[in-house]
Amino acid sequence: MKRSILLIVLLLFFCNVRKSEDNPIHHLSWKLQTKIFLWEIFYKNLWNKTLNQLVEKISNQVDDSIKMGQLIHTGISGKNVQKGISEQIESFCPGGIIFFKSNIESKEQLIKFINELQQISKKNCKIPLFFSIDQEWGRVDRIDFTTEFPSALAIGQTDKPEYAWLSGFFTGYEVSQLGINFIFAPVADINNNPENPVINTRSFGSDKERVSRMVVSYIEGMNFTNGIGFLKHFPGHGDTRVDSHLDLPVILKNREELKDFELFPFIEGIRKGAKGVMIAHILYPLIDEQFPSTLSPKIVDELLKKELSFAGLIITDAMEMKAVSDKYKLEEASLMSLNAGVDIILLTAQNDNINKIYKKLKLSYDNNILSKQRLDESFKKQMYYKLDVGLWTIDELQELFSLKEEELKYYKTMLGFKNQLSEEIYEELNGLYPDISYQISYDSIRALYKDFSFSFGEETISFFLKSEIIKEELQILQEQQKQIKIYDKNEFFRLKKSFKDDIVIYEIQSLEEWNKIAQEEKSYKILIGLYLGNPFGKIYLKENQFIVASFSPTKNSQRAIIRKIFREPIPKANLNLMPLLNHEIKK
Repeated sequence: MKRSILLIVLLLFFCNVRKSEDNPIHHLSWKLQTKIFLWEIFYKNLWNKTLNQLVEKISNQVDDSIKMGQLIHTGISGKNVQKGISEQIESFCPGGIIFFKSNIESKEQLIKFINELQQISKKNCKIPLFFSIDQEWGRVDRIDFTTEFPSALAIGQTDKPEYAWLSGFFTGYEVSQLGINFIFAPVADINNNPENPVINTRSFGSDKERVSRMVVSYIEGMNFTNGIGFLKHFPGHGDTRVDSHLDLPVILKNREELKDFELFPFIEGIRKGAKGVMIAHILYPLIDEQFPSTLSPKIVDELLKKELSFAGLIITDAMEMKAVSDKYKLEEASLMSLNAGVDIILLTAQNDNINKIYKKLKLSYDNNILSKQRLDESFKKQMYYKLDVGLWTIDELQELFSLKEEELKYYKTMLGFKNQLSEEIYEELNGLYPDISYQISYDSIRALYKDFSFSFGEETISFFLKSEIIKEELQILQEQQKQIKIYDKNEFFRLKKSFKDDIVIYEIQSLEEWNKIAQEEKSYKILIGLYLGNPFGKIYLKENQFIVASFSPTKNSQRAIIRKIFREPIPKANLNLMPLLNHEIKK
């Protein structure tokens, strides 16, 4: 009887996976799909139970002074261990460290850096560090030696959730293999305001359904790795005209309006297993007229944790951002965020701020302003995920917390199974998608405002370019199409009167630059702009002018944009763009 039930469940699982073309799992071997089935249906609940039991045993052996430090994650200076960070780890036992490009030189340097910092933390605090990074891709990336992906906006334009799944999986696997587990992505904001100065290409798009599909798939892919993805910026940063790095944005929407739009991708991402959420520094006066979301119990505790039933990790956006730091003392804001329900205070610089915050937390704890219950709740969440991704070895758990071999038996077996499963998925997907970065980049190329469809004949095509990558691609094409001429873009204004019957293709660095050229008197047959940047701006466009966009400056986005204009028609982007400066064409 039990065998029959198992076969039926297994059959239903396979049928469901095979039915979904959006999920790359259906391309994997039957053997590997069976392992995934066993993990999802049988082992995962036992794994959660095992982790919770170990968390309690660890928590009982950790002093509250160390638990306080774990609630602070800090930035770091330099590319190797220096005295200042060693002293901060020894004094405060922070829970994690965030890396930026300035901390990373090479794969070997980064792994060595991480291992040395981990040893300091384990020796002095008994608890390893979480390392974090903003690896959204597009214009926000810190590492250039893992599989490169285009921006979220580019992926969103393909409307293929499979691509988001693969981006989440490959990013999560490769970055966590370096020793970095917190990945501050995906951006779940819907960029419905074209004047948004900070989100734009970081969002999957302007449509809530499309953004939600992409967010869910990204999270599902990453959850098969030791990467922990964070939905950001809760409860939504897409409809702002202010950059929270510089000032406090205000959004005049009530709870129901947010649920119907901004919150939609967050709700779906949480429902599908998101492990982390990053809180935005935004004021929603119709929900909480006094406090920005990071400091608001109404938004963090009541809305996110209770109403949306989110039980994962909650981290602030950088607390040094002016949206908060211009209006509150950093230590006061940090305490308020914890009491609002946040688990982790994020600092992005290595300085004395960690000392100020730690002292404030300790004083507040001693005076019952920060409760034991609140401290333990956030501490235990981090321990759960530090165990989940295997930051301690089995020997370290036995030595540091006097755990017996019998107590760690299930943990050791299932951690090994989980890690092996992730590795096997990675190896198979690498074989199935050997050029996934370029494939996504090519599929994402779109034209702004109108379709681009043009058959290049015998006309001279004059290119004015800055990108060496695009120039290299064109030199290959030039062998087949002799009418291609390649110039440095600085030559444009000197030569513009000499190509009245030419097709001119110009690499745009900014929309202001394009508008200046586009509004000049016509001196070409067709003008085509190649644009790698943010499309949400004021644009001038005549009938014989086109802008082809990649939404991403990555290497493969640059290769793809130049190849695609010669190969096939390019459809119009599905985006909420600003009205054209002129009205010569219809959107």
